Amino acid sequence: MQRSLVTKVASDQGAKFDKKSKRMENRKEIFKDVRKGYFYDFHEFRKLGGKRFFAFSKPSELKDSRLFPAMKARTLSQNEVDLQQEFAGHVTLVLLWIKAYGEAMCDKYRLPFVKHFHGEPLAQYYEISALDGFFFKAFKGIIEKNLRKERPADRHDNYLFFSGNLKPIKKKFMENEIVGHAYLVDCNGLIRWKAHANPTEEEITHMLDCSQLLLKDARRTLDSEDKVAFHSR
Repeated sequence: MQRSLVTKVASDQGAKFDKKSKRMENRKEIFKDVRKGYFYDFHEFRKLGGKRFFAFSKPSELKDSRLFPAMKARTLSQNEVDLQQEFAGHVTLVLLWIKAYGEAMCDKYRLPFVKHFHGEPLAQYYEISALDGFFFKAFKGIIEKNLRKERPADRHDNYLFFSGNLKPIKKKFMENEIVGHAYLVDCNGLIRWKAHANPTEEEITHMLDCSQLLLKDARRTLDSEDKVAFHSR
């Protein structure tokens, strides 16, 4: 009886120790990511404006293109949006940022895109303000409410507020956490062009030219689908 009691106590203590060790490891991992990610990005931002490369002049080949990550978010008009479902039949400029600096940068991509493709039904854009960090997520309701007040009403339907898991997105799709990111996504949900930080005039030209090429592909796809639907009647 005494032996089994001692064994149980030892087992409980061992379990507590394991939990504590796991918490400590998780905490160390978080601090490591913060130090490595943020401070490196901040140094790069101060030195180079956060720009690691210049955008290409042509869309990437299909075989070299990644799917835009699955992302569900709520617009400022309080509608739930599944981005992957929104891409079908469109060419979409997706603008993504974490820091306020990034939003100002993303505006420099959004404004010429909206001006150039005004009235084009197959061209659309989405802005994504991504919330990162436990502190900010604790106040996500207040932050979202303030964004709704501060942003013009005509942007609310296309302005997404994302508070989900950002870690895989940061790791695979973001060059620098401080700057804004722009992605041209085709009608299949593939990222065909991307840029980040403040754009050069040349990059804006590339973005518009690539959008035109992707729109041609989108129209061709829609036409072929219509023909198939017509002949299957």
